[in-house]
Amino acid sequence: MGYTVEEAYKLAIVQTKLSRGFDSLSSNWKKWTDVMTDSNATIDEIAEIMPDINKSLSDIMNWDLSDVELLPADFVKSNWSVIQDIYNGVDGAIEKLTGLAAKSFIVNLDIDTSEVQNEY
Repeated sequence: MGYTVEEAYKLAIVQTKLSRGFDSLSSNWKKWTDVMTDSNATIDEIAEIMPDINKSLSDIMNWDLSDVELLPADFVKSNWSVIQDIYNGVDGAIEKLTGLAAKSFIVNLDIDTSEVQNEY
């Protein structure tokens, strides 16, 4: 199957982001795991690594949410085993985390539905 120039360009961007995300995850794995699995980790320690974790996971999941925090620390901490599966190359781990993240993101949206509710 041949790709158009536009399709090839989009695929190259996705592959570049995925590679960058895995490189970051791999090079920071020990430090991030030490903090995320330490029940005595301080808020400051977690806050220090969260932007880098979010950037790495954003690249791996091909999400562009640069204006918002992709995943809150409590979500990342409670789903660290899934992130570990991604690190270990477990089939379906990226899709699993993407689904969990999407569900968490949607559930935590603060949407004012009062106008819609008043119409019905």
